[in-house]
Order: sequence, then structure tokens, then C-alpha cells
Amino acid sequence: YGSSGINAEYGLRLTHADASNTDVTDEGFRHIRHVAHLQTASFSHCTHLTDAALPNLSSSASSLRRLDLSGTLITPDSLDALSRLTSLRLLNISGCRELENFRELVLET
Repeated sequence: YGSSGINAEYGLRLTHADASNTDVTDEGFRHIRHVAHLQTASFSHCTHLTDAALPNLSSSASSLRRLDLSGTLITPDSLDALSRLTSLRLLNISGCRELENFRELVLET
């Protein structure tokens, strides 16, 4: 195990994560890249979270179904990373000031 407590060789079997209203940062978010089975994640109102954090979700691309990024600092630049989350069915981006023009995001089923 590394200093983060996550086994990098096998990954962590975490399926649900809720860090809403915390001070998680882009740097701290990088540890999630070792989580390969994440199904739901909420980072609502994590006001230090930016576009730089989102590529770290790639290891959960085939399992992540629900993601709450409401009230974060993500911008339209993050949409490419989000489009790689092939199992995503629900994405909450409400309250993201840089995404105000995206009133509705339709995900294909």
C-alpha cells in the first residue's frame, strides 16, 4: 500500500463515494484514479475542484453511473473528460457558473 492507503496494483473496491461540501482539491482527487469500480460519486459543492481533477475518473469509466459535480468550478473544458465516462447515466452540473449555458445535458442510453 502506498501512503494514500490505496493498493495501486489491485485498486480499491470502493463503489460509492460522497465527498460533498468538503475541501477536496484537484491534487487530492488524483487518488481516485486507483478506484476501478466506482458506481456513484458526489463532489457537490467542492469549491476547489476544477477541470484538472476529472481525467482521474478514467479508471471508473465503465462503471460510474451517477456523478454529482454541482457547485464545483468545472468549465466546458471538462466535457471531453466527462464524455469518456461510458456508463454515466446521471450527471448533476447545476450551480456550476461556467456551465450556465448547459441547462440540460442529455446522455444516450
